[in-house]
Amino acid sequence: GAIHTIIMRAESVRFNFFLTGVIMLFVGCYIPLLGGPYVVNYRYMVTVHLEFVTNGLMLLGLAAACTYMHLPSFVWTLYCIAAQFGTWLNGGAFVVGAFTGSASNLGPLANSQSKDGTANTNGAYSGLIDGMLIGCVIALLVVFPVALWGLVAGRNATGTSKGAKGN
Repeated sequence: GAIHTIIMRAESVRFNFFLTGVIMLFVGCYIPLLGGPYVVNYRYMVTVHLEFVTNGLMLLGLAAACTYMHLPSFVWTLYCIAAQFGTWLNGGAFVVGAFTGSASNLGPLANSQSKDGTANTNGAYSGLIDGMLIGCVIALLVVFPVALWGLVAGRNATGTSKGAKGN
């Protein structure tokens, strides 16, 4: 179908992951600089930096792994979509919290008080932030087993760890 023409093969997925990984590194380094007076929760803004940079590096690692993976076309699609959703939802959840002051039940460290005893949030918990973080977890629970499957299948398909290609 049409979706299969978007990003199917290992080379396309690898390029997509490299590109979005670098974009995520850029976002993680520069969004915190743009916040200024609009940031309500500075601890969440620090978390925005950490999550986007970490997820960008994860995508770069997954991009490197694509060369060695052997997966059917529909699984490449699932893998690519799940990785994109998982990584962007993670950082995006903390962007919402940073600018709204809302918190998540899933971010206890980011919700903790500052050293001076002041709260970092406006006290409101956001179902949106929780939902985004749960979506991230679900997506990444798809990504990592598929990556392991693809790497093992790639090694088995070629008899070596080099040169596995997707179907």
